[in-house]
Amino acid sequence: MRKTFLFVCVMLLHYKALAADTLTIASGNKQVLVGKHLGVFEDPSGILTIDDMLRKDDQFEPVNTAVPVFTTQATYVWARLILKNKTGKDLWLYIGNPTTDSVLYYEKSYAHVISKLSGDKVPLNHRDIKSNRILFNISYTDAPTTVYLRFNIRLPRQFPIAIISSDAFNESGNLVFFLDGLFYGLIAVIVIYNLFLWIMIRDRSYIFYIGYIMFSGILLMHFDGITYAYLWPSYQGMNDHPAILASVPMFFAAFFVSEFLNLRQNFPLLLKGLWVFCAVWTCCCVISLSGGKFLALSISQTTAFFAALYFLLTGVLIYKRGYTPARYYLAGWTVLITGILVFLSKDMGWIGYNIFTANSLKIGTAAEAVLMAFALADRINFYKSERNKFESEKVYEQTERIRVESELKVAETLLLNYTENLRQKNNLIEQFKNDLEQMELKLKGTELGKGQSEHIEKLLQSIILTEDDWNEFRKLFDKVHQGYIYRIKSKYSNLTESDIRHIALLKLQLNSREMASMLGVTVEAVRKAKQRLRKKVDFHDSNLEELVAGI
Repeated sequence: MRKTFLFVCVMLLHYKALAADTLTIASGNKQVLVGKHLGVFEDPSGILTIDDMLRKDDQFEPVNTAVPVFTTQATYVWARLILKNKTGKDLWLYIGNPTTDSVLYYEKSYAHVISKLSGDKVPLNHRDIKSNRILFNISYTDAPTTVYLRFNIRLPRQFPIAIISSDAFNESGNLVFFLDGLFYGLIAVIVIYNLFLWIMIRDRSYIFYIGYIMFSGILLMHFDGITYAYLWPSYQGMNDHPAILASVPMFFAAFFVSEFLNLRQNFPLLLKGLWVFCAVWTCCCVISLSGGKFLALSISQTTAFFAALYFLLTGVLIYKRGYTPARYYLAGWTVLITGILVFLSKDMGWIGYNIFTANSLKIGTAAEAVLMAFALADRINFYKSERNKFESEKVYEQTERIRVESELKVAETLLLNYTENLRQKNNLIEQFKNDLEQMELKLKGTELGKGQSEHIEKLLQSIILTEDDWNEFRKLFDKVHQGYIYRIKSKYSNLTESDIRHIALLKLQLNSREMASMLGVTVEAVRKAKQRLRKKVDFHDSNLEELVAGI
């Protein structure tokens, strides 16, 4: 009697718990998230079977959230759902995480247990419902149905689990397929458009940008379960290397950043940081191929996030140096980083699960792709403007050089003519002096000679290079030999104005006789002036002309 009473109490408690956990579906026309009706049990060893779990019904812990978040790594988790189907038809159980390796599904109704398998390790034609999503058919029965799910959890992530009818899923799926088509169609259009631009322009930035966008699209297709369902359905082993799929677009991103911002020239130190990130991603690929795919994926995702921050910081520094195309670049990476943060926060359970958070990575990627396309176009306009500016400056410099050369030639001609005129004038004066000297000899001792002797002497001692002549001469000299007199005065501050005149005439390669005639002095006076110059400039070589020519 006592044993019977205890048995009844246990059964009542069991059915009370069963009633409290049971999810009743009256209509399958709307998706119902089942998280708050789930019970979970962690199996770190991974050795428990469905028979073991059937004996541990009282050890399942409630989730209490609409979307369960499994943050425990490297473990197995069992989930249990008790369902009462009042729709009169089969329902579908939907798991919104297509990249899960494998999900074991057990359905218990009455005393009968059936099992099914799905996940990215299971070919499409072997799944319970042939879809790139993880779906299981729950057979209709008027009795409560208990569903057990076994997940292999290696990384923190959310597992949206919902119940929905096949018709409602297909209807909502049409919208999802339409939105996915828009997104991947945008990616394809951007890739093709920029491929044509690369063919025409041959700018390496475009080919790196194409690689980055294309492989980012493939990575997101992997997250949606499209790649292994449609791109390589016969090569399930490709799904074992998500770290490689995540690293390849980042390789292209690093090369794109280097080329777009011209880091080799603008900031070589930042370029070394990009090579460090590339080395880490290379190691991730090697680790993944060596069997450590979850470790490689964890490192790759973490590195990708910090690399995106590094790309953003690099753009800020280059933009501050006046590189205006970096404005679109900065906007693109800011939007993508925001999308990544929202997506990761959703997976960690820090923010709620909804259509925006679930697609934040796609939204960020699409916005970044468009903004980077604008950035590339702005880059072309920037360099075109810089080239036009350079060509304008080059034309101006050429015009200015022609003008200066023309003025120099005119000045050289004027100086040559001026010097030649002085020489001719000097020859005439020399001849005139000789005639006067002869006249003086003839008139010597006469009354006329006594009156004219003083005037003849003054005429003989007159200066050919007058002050006005010197000023005009110096203007022409400065045009031909720009800064020469200034350099002489700066180097030898003890020189007088007379010394400067001697040096200027020496620069024109005039001989002592010509200098004497122009200055109105004797040849001997010129020689003595040269000796004084040698002492002042501390030049004891006999060839003073070489010193003057070399200054």
